[in-house]
Amino acid sequence: MNAYRVDRRLFKVGDVVTQTGEYLRKLDCERALVEEHLRHKRPDRKPCRDAVLFVFESRTAAERFWTKEIDGKLYEVKFQGAPLHRGDMNLTEEIYRARADAAIALCACHDKTDTEFV
Repeated sequence: MNAYRVDRRLFKVGDVVTQTGEYLRKLDCERALVEEHLRHKRPDRKPCRDAVLFVFESRTAAERFWTKEIDGKLYEVKFQGAPLHRGDMNLTEEIYRARADAAIALCACHDKTDTEFV
């Protein structure tokens, strides 16, 4: 099966592309909290997101992600076997945005109150 991978590493045709194990370490605090929640909800049969290689089914989806990646390269890859999981990164992004929006709203409410905590 062919798929698309965005990666900062430089590969040649025929190279084996593996995961780096650094996905979770690169997250800011808010995203790490979301990932921790997702980890608790993950079925036992599914591997940790830090242990898998993220690829895209469509070139269009990969290109959208690629535009956000500094020094990223877009690769067409072929992998053997069936995918372990098919997910939608847009859903994860929605969770991140919802958490950020909620935090902004809470800060705005706090700014409007006269309550001081000491």
